[in-house]
Amino acid sequence: MADSATPTSTDRSASTQTSWEDRFPKLGLWVDLSMLSLVIINLSWIILDSLFGFAGVQAVLTSLLGSAPVAWYDSHIHAWFFLYDLGFVAIFITELLARWAYAIHQKTYSHWLVYPLLHWYDVLGCIPIGELRWLRVLRIVAVIVRLQKMGVIDYRQWSVYQLFARWFNIFIEELSDLIAIKILEGVQIEIGSGEGLEKKVIARVVVPRKDLLVEVITQRVARLIGNIYAGSREDLEDYIKSAVSQAMHVTLKFAP
Repeated sequence: MADSATPTSTDRSASTQTSWEDRFPKLGLWVDLSMLSLVIINLSWIILDSLFGFAGVQAVLTSLLGSAPVAWYDSHIHAWFFLYDLGFVAIFITELLARWAYAIHQKTYSHWLVYPLLHWYDVLGCIPIGELRWLRVLRIVAVIVRLQKMGVIDYRQWSVYQLFARWFNIFIEELSDLIAIKILEGVQIEIGSGEGLEKKVIARVVVPRKDLLVEVITQRVARLIGNIYAGSREDLEDYIKSAVSQAMHVTLKFAP
C-alpha cells in the first residue's frame, strides 16, 4: 500500500507541469505580445531616427516644431541612439536565451544547438548593426505565426494579407505561364532544328528505364489478354467445338 501511494518521477513531473500551466496559463501569450510590441516600437524608432539624419527632414521639423525641440532630440536622443538600441537588444537577448533554455529543458529538439540555428534571424537581429537590425522584422512574422497557431488572431482575415495573397497568386500564375512558354519554345526549337530530339528522349528517358517499361507493358498486355479472354470465353469455346467437329467430320468422310 505504501509503494502504491508513493508518486513516481513521471507523476511528479506531470504534477509540476500541470501546476506550472495552472499558475501561468497565458505567460507565453503575454511574452509574445510584449515582444511584438517592443519590436514594432524599436523598428519604428529606427526608421524615424534614420529619417532624422537627413538635413531636409530636420529643416521641416524645425519649421513645424521650432529649433529647440529639434536641437534637444539631436543632442540627447539621436547622438546616443546606439546606446538606446542596446537596451532593446538586451531585452531581445534575454528573451532569446529564455526560450532557448526552455527548449533545452523541454527537449524540444534533438540537440541543444538546433534552436539558435532554426531561429537564426533572432540571433542575427540582436546584433546592433544597421543591416542586421532589419532581420527583427522576421521576429514579428514568427510571433504572428505563433499567435495564429494559438488561435489568438487569424491573419487570413486581414485585408492586408488578402491583398498580398491576391497579388502573390497573380505573380505565381504569371511566372508559371512564362516558364511554360519558355519550355514550349525550347521544345519547338529542338523539334524544328532536327537535332534528334526523339533520340535524346530515348537515350535519356527510355533506355535507363527499359526493364521497368518492359515489366509494365508485360503486365498490361497480360491484363488485357485476361480481360479479353474473360469476356469472350463462351464464344471461344463454341468456336473450338465447331472447329473440332468440322475436323472430325472431314476425317470420318475421307476415312477408308
